[in-house]
Amino acid sequence: MNDVIAQINLQLPILAAGSSPLPAAIMKQGVFGGKVSPDTRIYLLPESSAFSKTRAVTAHVNGSGGTIQTPARLLSGIGASLNTLSSEAVEAFHKDVLPQLSTLTKTRTTITVGSFYDLTILVRSSTSLVFIYTPVGVTPPSEAETLGL
Repeated sequence: MNDVIAQINLQLPILAAGSSPLPAAIMKQGVFGGKVSPDTRIYLLPESSAFSKTRAVTAHVNGSGGTIQTPARLLSGIGASLNTLSSEAVEAFHKDVLPQLSTLTKTRTTITVGSFYDLTILVRSSTSLVFIYTPVGVTPPSEAETLGL
């Protein structure tokens, strides 16, 4: 768990200009994370403690005025962080996810990213998207959709 936070924080300056590091302190109900930029919040849900495996990572992305800029580099970097900064995970994100981001037609879409992770995308509104990372074949826990809210 702490490794994932450290790996995300290591990449944040490259992935999202003007970003702030993820807090390492536990929030309510054992959740880690917080705001990393004015329009993006990232939360991590561990299996049981700060030193256990990550059950899910949730990224909330908001826009304004009916538009939203999907931070593809940041989203790819989160996936890479879950896989010890694997360049293959980044390539799989570009191959499996990027072509589908601009053509989302359902309110809930799950994409398997290579053999690395599943990415569930929830369209909350025209200005709000939620991205949930889970191990391949694992349905996101119900609390993952609202982490940090």
